[in-house]
Amino acid sequence: MKRILVPTDFTQAAKNAGEYAISLAKVTGATVHLLHVDTEVMPVLPGPEPWTANVNSLLANKDERIRQEVDRLQGKYHTTLHSIIAIGAKGDTINDTAKEVGADLLVLGIKHTGDGHHWGSTTLKMLRKSPLPVLLVPEESPYQPVKTIVLAIDFTRRIESISLAPLIELAHQFDASVRVLHVEEKGAEPAETDTAGKLEMGRLLSSLTYYYDRVESDDVDRGILDFVTTHPTDLLVMIAHQHSFFERLFSLTHTTTVSFDVRLPMLVLKAR
Repeated sequence: MKRILVPTDFTQAAKNAGEYAISLAKVTGATVHLLHVDTEVMPVLPGPEPWTANVNSLLANKDERIRQEVDRLQGKYHTTLHSIIAIGAKGDTINDTAKEVGADLLVLGIKHTGDGHHWGSTTLKMLRKSPLPVLLVPEESPYQPVKTIVLAIDFTRRIESISLAPLIELAHQFDASVRVLHVEEKGAEPAETDTAGKLEMGRLLSSLTYYYDRVESDDVDRGILDFVTTHPTDLLVMIAHQHSFFERLFSLTHTTTVSFDVRLPMLVLKAR
C-alpha cells in the first residue's frame, strides 16, 4: 500500500477519516492525499467571464479550508500529506483523481443518520463503481491498531488471490489475526461448497494466523453484526461481488444493513 486517497467535505466524519488514514499510513508507509471535490463552481450553462471570477473566488475559499485542514493534520501527526482541489461530479472526479495519484486505497468517512436514504449517495456510488478497495470509517470510530480482522465470506463464490491482497498486506503489517466468518441459515447443514471454500481460503491465507467461525442466522447482515459486536473486532472486511447480496446491502432503499449499522471500520474489497 503506497498511496491513500481521502475525499473530504470538511465535516467531522471526513476529518476523522483523514486522521484514521494518516495513522494507517504511519504503519504501512503510504502517503496520504486529501481531496476536496467542488461541485458548487460547475456552471449550469456556458457563461462569460463573471462566472470565471466567481469560480476563482469559490476555489480560493476552498483552497484556504483544505490548507487549514492539512496544517491541522500535519501539526497533530507530524507528517506530510498532499492536498488536491478538483471540480466536477464527485464520484467520477474521485475515481479520476485516484487514477492520477496511483491510489491503492480509498478512505471514506461516514456519518450514521439512522436513515439509509440520507446515508450518502457518493459513498454508495464509490462502493459500487470504484475499482479500489474502500475503507469506510464511521465518525465515532477513532483509530486503533488492527489486531483482529473479521472477514465475512460466502463460500459459494470463488475468490481470487488478488482480491484478498490488501487484506493480507494489512494483516502482515499489523501482525493481525483473521477470523473467517461464514453465516448459515438456522438449521442448515454445511454444504460441500463450504468444505471446498475452506480449503481454498486456507490456501489463500496460509501466510497468516487465521480461524474459521460459523454462525447461524436467517439474516446474513444481522448475523455479521451480531458477531462483530460480541467478538473483539478492529476491522470488518467484506468482498463486493457484482449482482450479489452485497449489492442488496448497499441498495439506496435498504436501511437495515451492515453498512448502515456497523460502528467499526469496514474494508470493502472488490471481487476480481
